[in-house]
Amino acid sequence: MDLLPSLTAYTTRVVHMEKVPGINENFEVFGYSTKSSFLNYGSSSFLFLVVPVAALAAKVVSKMGISGVSQRAETFYKGMFWNNIIGYCYEMYTVIAICSLMNIYYFRFDNLGNIINSAFCIIFGLITLVLPVFYSIFYLRNFKRFLAREANIISRFGTLV
Repeated sequence: MDLLPSLTAYTTRVVHMEKVPGINENFEVFGYSTKSSFLNYGSSSFLFLVVPVAALAAKVVSKMGISGVSQRAETFYKGMFWNNIIGYCYEMYTVIAICSLMNIYYFRFDNLGNIINSAFCIIFGLITLVLPVFYSIFYLRNFKRFLAREANIISRFGTLV
């Protein structure tokens, strides 16, 4: 079930994104009803468009130096960027990878809808390549800090560490 079912109607009518049938009916069983990655993401595609813009706007407001507002905007930016964008990509990694790979069969630039769809495929294809490397480097560099912050991590997860 999609949070924003009207997004599909918007993309098919206004942006003229074609709803191309899926590769076969096995993909449709798992919710991938089309080769278009933008339509398969559903409301996630809307979040991927809006959340970075909101985070960037919060960063700009935090740099303005307005008393009381700048600190809140900086806190919002940090929470929005680290908790939402990167965390959401981490949670949606398999969906992003599957949708990007399926969209390779339908990679066109003939109208606005297909340009948006193909751009999403390129961006999220790069995310699927870069994200595991980013997470590996991030956790390797910050592991000691995580251990210092959590005093009883060894007693709780000692066999895993």
